[in-house]
Amino acid sequence: MRESQPQRILIIDDEPIYLMLLADALSQYGFCLLTESDGDVALNRAKEMQPDLILLDVLMPVLNGFELCILLKSEPLTRHIPVIFVSALSDSKQKLRAFQSGAVDFISKPFNHREMLARVTLHLDQHLCCQQLRRRLDAYESESPADASLGYLQTKRAKKMVRIANYLRLQLDTTPCLDQLAKLAATNRTSLNHDFHQVYGMSVFDWLREQRLLRAAQLLKSSDISVLEIAQSIGYANHASFCKAFHQRFSLSPREYRVPHRLTICG
Repeated sequence: MRESQPQRILIIDDEPIYLMLLADALSQYGFCLLTESDGDVALNRAKEMQPDLILLDVLMPVLNGFELCILLKSEPLTRHIPVIFVSALSDSKQKLRAFQSGAVDFISKPFNHREMLARVTLHLDQHLCCQQLRRRLDAYESESPADASLGYLQTKRAKKMVRIANYLRLQLDTTPCLDQLAKLAATNRTSLNHDFHQVYGMSVFDWLREQRLLRAAQLLKSSDISVLEIAQSIGYANHASFCKAFHQRFSLSPREYRVPHRLTICG
């Protein structure tokens, strides 16, 4: 079982000093560390080694970090691997571009070792949970297709809903059309909402709202991006409506939520 083995982290940076610093910051915690300085080589190694997490620099020759992240997220073998950018480019536009390319987090250089460990372990834990879920789904699908029972057919529909959910996670900043999603799932909007509710316990748009607010909470905990920029990055054009929705979900305003979590990371 992979859970009993050291979790593997692929560090991609063309600057040897930062490869060394990142490896040094994480080596004492039992991780299996892999390093690469070339984007093209790193893409192939990620597909071959299937690391549990990738730490990625932005400024690299030939293939920059944003381009590499997009490629990683377009590859079936690597699209589920969480990517954290570690870069000296710390302005909000660069951070937003990182999240839009598929990253789960952004850490500015020079980095704090405790903050680095906190964010890495958070995303490794989340990745492990996703791996366990995918294995359960794969086990269900491995049943004989000759058994055209209701349970098997329901499993096929469930897998389709998981694909829809993964598709939505990559574009939280846009509001999809239900008809387009139904077409993507080769079904109709009524069946889509019914099947989605069977898998996730809520409608497509209730689930999407929950995912957006969870992403906002994650960004509030792990970044210094402004509340307005976070709202825009998850599809809220109106600052007030985002704050209202966030308060309804967490019983705190975004700013109130950010303060104790920031103290937890840096304290």
